[in-house]
Amino acid sequence: MARFIRREFGRYVNKEQGYSLRVTYKNFPGMNIRYVEGARTMNVFGELLANLKDMQLDLATFGHWDEPHATELIADAQRTIIFERIVSALRFLGYVARTIGRPK
Repeated sequence: MARFIRREFGRYVNKEQGYSLRVTYKNFPGMNIRYVEGARTMNVFGELLANLKDMQLDLATFGHWDEPHATELIADAQRTIIFERIVSALRFLGYVARTIGRPK
């Protein structure tokens, strides 16, 4: 069985399940986590904590697609899958994700 997971600094690609994740700095210690699934993208804000491994994910920025798919609703089951994929990918990249806030 071939592995379809590729790792680069701040980037996680899972071709088998059809998604990728990119972590970039956004006004450090702020981080932008971009989840991509097909043509759809979702940006989630995170904040890196003092040890540079723990990250807080702001759930208020999670759970909706970016334009031009912003009007599409995401079912609760799919939202859970996406959240688990984001946390798993961050763990693979060496981060420990915790959540703050509530989903919109």
